[in-house]
Amino acid sequence: MLSRSKRNRLISAGIVISLAVLAAVWWGVSTFNSRPPPLTAAGLDPGMSSAPIRVGATGPRAQGAGDVAAVGSVAVLGVVRDAATGASLAGVEVVFYQSTAETTATTGSDGRYGLDVAPGRYDVRAHGERLYAVPVPVIVGDVGTVVVDLEAQRLARIAGFVVDARGGGIAGAEVTLSGARHARGFAVDDGEPRAVTDARGAFSLLALPGEVYLAAVATDGRLGAAHLPAVAPGAEVTDVLVAALPTAELTGVVVDPDGHPVAGATITAAVRVRDAARPMVTTAASDGRGAFRFTGLPGGRLRLEARADGYGAAAPATFELHVGEAGRAVRLRLAATRPVTGRVVDADGQPVADASVTASQRRSYVGAISTTSDRDGRFRLDGLGDGTYRITAEKEGFAAAAAEQVAAPAELELALTAPASIEGTVTAAGAPVRDFTVDLVRWVPAGSKRPRSGAGGPMRFVAEDGHYVRAPVAPGTYDIVVSAVGHAPARRTASR
Repeated sequence: MLSRSKRNRLISAGIVISLAVLAAVWWGVSTFNSRPPPLTAAGLDPGMSSAPIRVGATGPRAQGAGDVAAVGSVAVLGVVRDAATGASLAGVEVVFYQSTAETTATTGSDGRYGLDVAPGRYDVRAHGERLYAVPVPVIVGDVGTVVVDLEAQRLARIAGFVVDARGGGIAGAEVTLSGARHARGFAVDDGEPRAVTDARGAFSLLALPGEVYLAAVATDGRLGAAHLPAVAPGAEVTDVLVAALPTAELTGVVVDPDGHPVAGATITAAVRVRDAARPMVTTAASDGRGAFRFTGLPGGRLRLEARADGYGAAAPATFELHVGEAGRAVRLRLAATRPVTGRVVDADGQPVADASVTASQRRSYVGAISTTSDRDGRFRLDGLGDGTYRITAEKEGFAAAAAEQVAAPAELELALTAPASIEGTVTAAGAPVRDFTVDLVRWVPAGSKRPRSGAGGPMRFVAEDGHYVRAPVAPGTYDIVVSAVGHAPARRTASR
């Protein structure tokens, strides 16, 4: 038996260890539910984003996580800051937007704002001269007062000229921003992130600060590019020259599987060039003899693809195109159409009508082929050629289904499942953490060729009880990373 002194020492050590463990940030065991929490309570707008910030308590469990009772009004306070400097921004309009109404306030000299809203679901936006703020989805519960702070970036203005090899201005050229940061575009109050050059070849547009890529397409098909490595927030960058790139000429013919010319085919040329964030893409159409011609292609690594109604896509032609080259002729042979057919069903094997079914290929620039399932869940994708495709089926209310590395022709059954949810509670030293961020990353085995993918990206929660719900997510295994100011990040892997 242990002596009393030794037993007391062991008890004391156990208490110290327990307190140390409780001091770390941890969250309750996350669980997957077969269906996402329904957003059915009064005051919620079902048309908004499915990845909201959660503000307030979750309410009685019988309601389901995410249900919020519309009772009274909630005071919202916050501050709008410059994303680069942290300085407060005065005169910014803050909008809590719903599809049927909106509530607005304007920040004061200290960047602070205040307004009252009914509990519900909102898109929070900030508008100001030459400012861009990512819209923030928010669910406001009946919690009395909540704080929603926003950050806005000061946009830079980029002005310059699109010029030819002799320095002369090119009128009517379209100048756009390219690269991952501008890939989806962004809306601003006093301009669009694209411009058309005037008679002198001049342009002016707004851009996010940081690394900026400009791409220009002239009316005659000539392409130009420029790269600005570092643009400061709010900068006025002038006299930027976007030079039309030295070109090559390329001709060719599109034929059917038997070698007969095909009119009306679409030929896509994608060229990798210096100073461009991504391949520069242009298109041409074949004439009545199946012939096509590109006259303004820059030199670089070229990928040619062709597609026409009633045929499978031609096998792509890839080669190095040299500046000044004019004698090369390319023959693109369309394939006999190889359909992918099948059914879209639910988890019980019942047909799912009106699901969107899409076939896509990696490294292709001609776009995906899509169709819709009929009332029996049947679908048919035509126009597929050589190589393998990723076939996906999607419909609102279901987790997407996908079949990888599908070679046409093929018959598939794509089963849509009810989306799962991940929920849990974040605590520190036994007390709920009110403000935290939850990030989900789809787990894949080490060495897998399939890349890790996110599930909507990081999401901020402000919840009195530290509870969170991420929904909908596709069933599977996820790495869950929780972070909060003043605490070390915590990580857990969860699956069905």
